[in-house]
Amino acid sequence: YKSRDLDGALDMYEQSLQCQMRRLCARKDDTESEEFDFLSHLQHVVKKIDRLSDEKEEMDQITFALGNVASTLRNIGLVKQDQSNLEEALEVYGYILTVRKAMPTVDQAAVALTAETIGMLHFKQGNHSGALSAFGEALNVKEMTQGTQTLDYARTLNNLANVHFSSGNLDQAMELYQRALAIKKNQLGEDHDEVANTQNNVAHLLFTLGRDEECLEAYNEVLRMRQNKFGPDHLAVGATLSNIGDLHVKMENPHEAVVAFKDSVRIRKMQQQKNPADIADIARALESLASASGKMG
Repeated sequence: YKSRDLDGALDMYEQSLQCQMRRLCARKDDTESEEFDFLSHLQHVVKKIDRLSDEKEEMDQITFALGNVASTLRNIGLVKQDQSNLEEALEVYGYILTVRKAMPTVDQAAVALTAETIGMLHFKQGNHSGALSAFGEALNVKEMTQGTQTLDYARTLNNLANVHFSSGNLDQAMELYQRALAIKKNQLGEDHDEVANTQNNVAHLLFTLGRDEECLEAYNEVLRMRQNKFGPDHLAVGATLSNIGDLHVKMENPHEAVVAFKDSVRIRKMQQQKNPADIADIARALESLASASGKMG
């Protein structure tokens, strides 16, 4: 896998999975030559768990073995993601979730993490209903095991908000962003970069809603946070200045837009000299500056 021979890695992981499941099942009717059916083997394991539920030592061994199965499945899922085969990756993560829930001792944190990964994959595919369902499951598990004020819970709120924003459910997205933002500020402090990222999401949503004055206030807050965290010449600062410039163009404030775009272009050029970056990014910034300058007459 590390050498990027993805097909070779996938073949090895799948062979390992078959061996793990065959050993775990120890079915008399199972032969190496028959076609491997993961779900059929897992159903056999579940029956075995029901039959041996009072045998603590056996249950501990099965829990350990299923943990290894879940780890191997995760490796298969990662390879399929690297191959951009998201549909098959989703199927694999669905197997992981089934395995996690079947274990005699359920690791709820692992269940939540797997559901979160499934949500991310659905979101990448543009399947908003699937993403909402998976993120919702992750959120419910976290609420049950962590409560509603942890950083991990806030991150899932943010993911749910992203899906609602993309789906056009803007009021729901705003409510979730605000809840996530309040928790992150409480857990991380007012100026943490993760707080800035969620504040930036709020600003983007305010831009879409046409609440321009509130949006400008939110972007300026993001700018202050990022300048304090990274200094005045960081690319994140440049990106925020570009957002502020776009907003000023929308608000028909060409002078303020030019000021913001000029500073954004300066930062991007400086960073490009230090670490060659995306030239197209600088070109877009220059185009925005030229457009705003033209509106000044």
